[in-house]
Amino acid sequence: MRARTLALGSILVAVGALVVLAFFMDRDDRSRNDALLLLDRYEGIDVDDPLEERRTRIEALAAIPLGDGTADRVRDACVEAHRLLIRAEDTSATARGLFAQATRGGGEEDDIPTAVRADIESALSESNDALTEARDRMPRCLSEMRTLEVRFRPHHLRAD
Repeated sequence: MRARTLALGSILVAVGALVVLAFFMDRDDRSRNDALLLLDRYEGIDVDDPLEERRTRIEALAAIPLGDGTADRVRDACVEAHRLLIRAEDTSATARGLFAQATRGGGEEDDIPTAVRADIESALSESNDALTEARDRMPRCLSEMRTLEVRFRPHHLRAD
């Protein structure tokens, strides 16, 4: 009876170990899948693409449900950096539009009303602030994307 109990106990321990191993392997697969999905989607984003196209891609990237904490953090860092770039471009375009409207028909810069001048300066200031913050955040995004690339797609890094 004792041998039977010992054998049954050993089997239960082995099954438990397999369950734990399967859990961690599944978790590793999930991390890999999330990272590869993120890398694939991020590759399609180029800061030289048209603004609306980038805006759509960044919002689609932000909406990807990722269960892995690392991929989630990298995605969030990159989305925030790109949103800052987009905000800089938006507010710069607003400033240009206000200036063009105020000087339409040959108006001089000195003739721009004070309130309009303040709006232009405010938009330019917001654009500059967003651009500065984006420049501070973009290296982290690129570095973390590179880390995911090295970890999960090292074959992409080899020169053939």
